[in-house]
Amino acid sequence: MNGLGLALAPLVIVGLWALLVPLAGVAARGWSRVVALCGVGLALAAAASLVGEPGLALGGSVVGEALVVDRLGLGFDLVVLVALAVLIAGEPPGPGAAARHGLVLLAGTGALLCAHAGDLSVLVTGLELACLAAGALLWLGREASGEAAGRAGFTWLMGQGLAAGLLWLGLGLIYGATGTTRLAELGGRIGAVFLRWGASTVQAAVDLLHSSEPLGASLISYSRDAAVHGAAPAMLLLPGLGLALVGLLARLGAAPLQLLAPAVVQRGSAAAVGTTLVLVRVAATAAMLRLFVAVLHAPRMVYAPYGWGTAAGLVGGLSAVVGGVAAVRAVDLRRLLAWAWVAQAGLMLVGMLAAADFYAHAGARSGGLRISDHVDWGQAAGDAAVAAVLLCLATHVLASLGLLAAHAAFDRGRGLVDLVGLGRRAPGSAAALAVCLLGLAGAPPTGAFIARMALLQAGLEDSNVLVRVALVLGLIAGVGLACACLRVLTLLWARPAGEEPVLGRGWARASLAVLAAMLLATGLWGQVSVEAARAAGAGAGLAPGSAARRAWQGSDDAASR
Repeated sequence: MNGLGLALAPLVIVGLWALLVPLAGVAARGWSRVVALCGVGLALAAAASLVGEPGLALGGSVVGEALVVDRLGLGFDLVVLVALAVLIAGEPPGPGAAARHGLVLLAGTGALLCAHAGDLSVLVTGLELACLAAGALLWLGREASGEAAGRAGFTWLMGQGLAAGLLWLGLGLIYGATGTTRLAELGGRIGAVFLRWGASTVQAAVDLLHSSEPLGASLISYSRDAAVHGAAPAMLLLPGLGLALVGLLARLGAAPLQLLAPAVVQRGSAAAVGTTLVLVRVAATAAMLRLFVAVLHAPRMVYAPYGWGTAAGLVGGLSAVVGGVAAVRAVDLRRLLAWAWVAQAGLMLVGMLAAADFYAHAGARSGGLRISDHVDWGQAAGDAAVAAVLLCLATHVLASLGLLAAHAAFDRGRGLVDLVGLGRRAPGSAAALAVCLLGLAGAPPTGAFIARMALLQAGLEDSNVLVRVALVLGLIAGVGLACACLRVLTLLWARPAGEEPVLGRGWARASLAVLAAMLLATGLWGQVSVEAARAAGAGAGLAPGSAARRAWQGSDDAASR
């Protein structure tokens, strides 16, 4: 492996370790966690060594264009690897631990495949790996959490099976309309579909068929063939886009397609819940960015009546409101976290739609601007919106993992009551938990506040009224989520009913402290966080390694100098 192929080192390492860890558990009982953490550490070192790699700015395709490598993929690599390290460290050794560690790594492999997908088949494979591993972890958790956890796994797999069926059917229709599964070719093929549909010969054939004048049998047959030949690809493409969008939104956990996730995660083990809420959501976010934002951003694909933007905007606003309101009523940290992810999915959808709008505007003449100026503005604004989505995702992942660690450390089955007076019993852990709650609410001094401001800027800069309406709904939902987090914060420093011992696993409290420090650092060094997100999102709307991306990166470098 050389050249750009080296950027796949984290994916290859995690995939190999997903196979090796169960074998290590058989050969050396009790050492599977150590072996898994060594693999994740090696993958993290490989990813960190690629941060300054200049070739990733342009990116490119590898493995026969099935996979792509660029800074966007590297950004997802780092997020997934941090999540894997925390989840594996939190899964204690014991019977079946090697299988659980292997499944967590398998889910991480699926998320990394989605981040580097250059083909629809790879994208589907990654999503299914992540979802199947999450379902298996929920099922295995029945040994520790009872049969309720087994039913949770069955419920999860049933819902995800329905989402997978819709996604596969939608992508199959897209393939039938375009004749390709390569993401780099898909955008051009879709443009050709609409050109064929709007061709003058097709319209003339339709007019002849609707004519009141008598027509010969041969002319009728010719007109029908011409109309079907021109319109059939579009008739396959449009429902295919809708079905694929629904399947991905269900994986993203957006309302009303969250598929009972809050009820499911309340009964699963720590690793299963983390895999379900974090790794699967990260995989779905990467899939949405790779397919809908980076490829399907032509004006016909984004705007009504044929585009996916209207549906995504409506679902985004609804998801943000539902998640924010339901979070106020959460009775424990896991349920709060599940509804927070529903709200977060809505906010990220708004950012993705704004990015697609900007990319769709690029190249159009508007407001007296020169065409080159408008292209530059559209590409730069779209890249900034993608960067805001990435920063939102990264900070939310850190906050979510911190809350899961806090739940593992201090939960005794009584819900939020277990946190009452934690600030008096364990002030250090309470302060770390408070930082994670502020990050979940998008409040300063965490980097989540900077991410929300960047998302707000992208939404306000977009002229799409639907984006602005969804953004307002997102702000309302943010108030609800902030109230839910504030309620937990007050419990941390309330006076307990009696003296209670400080309980908690050492690994969980250590993980909570590290994650809180990372989340706080994203806010204290906010400019560094923003620049890193912008570097990852630069050129996201252009195919990795393409001439257009090379030209855009060259003009961007010249402007920065």
